[in-house]
Amino acid sequence: MGIIAGRMVGKLISSATAQVAISYGNVLGNIVQYTILITSIIIAVDQIGIDIAFLTQLINILLASLLFGAALAFGLGAKTSVSNILASYYIHKLSACLWSLASQWWYLWSLQDFPERSSR
Repeated sequence: MGIIAGRMVGKLISSATAQVAISYGNVLGNIVQYTILITSIIIAVDQIGIDIAFLTQLINILLASLLFGAALAFGLGAKTSVSNILASYYIHKLSACLWSLASQWWYLWSLQDFPERSSR
C-alpha cells in the first residue's frame, strides 16, 4: 500500500511542478515518494511487533541534523542579502522622516513675513 501511495503522490508532485515550470520537481517527487515508502515500512514493522524505538530515534537525529545543516547554510548564505534588505528598509524609513522634516521646515519658513517680500 505504501509503495502505491508513494508512487502516486510522487508522480502527482512531479507533474504539478512540471506544469508550473519548477526545474527540480522530479527530485521533490522522489523525496516525497521515498518518505512515504519509509514511513509505511516503519509502520508495518511496528504492526508486526518489532521494537522500532531505536530506528525512530535514529531517523529523528538524522532529520534534525539535516535540517540544522540546511538552516545554517541558508543563514550563512543569505547574510549579505538580508543585510542589504534591512539597510534599504532603514534608508527608506530615514528618507521618509527627513522628507517630512524638510516639508515641515519649508512650511514654517514660508509662513514668516520677510521685509523684502512685503516691500515689493
